[in-house]
Amino acid sequence: MFGIINPPSAPGAPGSVEMMLPTVANSTPETQAAWSYMSNVTAGQPAAAAWGNGIDMSKMPSWSAPYVAENVMYSKSFFAMNPETISKDGKVDLSPLNNTAISLPTDVAAAVRLSDNSTANGTSSSGDATPSSASSKGNGAGALSSPRAAVALVAVAVAFFAL
Repeated sequence: MFGIINPPSAPGAPGSVEMMLPTVANSTPETQAAWSYMSNVTAGQPAAAAWGNGIDMSKMPSWSAPYVAENVMYSKSFFAMNPETISKDGKVDLSPLNNTAISLPTDVAAAVRLSDNSTANGTSSSGDATPSSASSKGNGAGALSSPRAAVALVAVAVAFFAL
């Protein structure tokens, strides 16, 4: 698991998520897949699409960039799929989730890792590998295993309090 506690904010700065995310998203197959998925899910959801853009990545270790990117893109996708959790001004309120079903984004990064792992092992995508077995190839939000709903809520809550 990867988390950010109280990340510095630098909206529009060269080291901000807003400015660095497109570049970081093209760094690995996992982040490329997550970028494509997130872009599709957040289309027409400006508050979700803008969430986390002010996080300053410039002082974070370079190895953490893909993990920060995966977490931000997953969170943006979560908010887009659950629009009642984010207001037009970007404020997050998870209380509407108390009595409603939530939608969880597809874990595209884990799917890519699983696909890479299956190919490396000579198994097809219909093999018995699971996303948690793919986590041995890397860390990050994309490698989380069940219970996914609880993990998603914890990750979103941590991200909410971090901003």
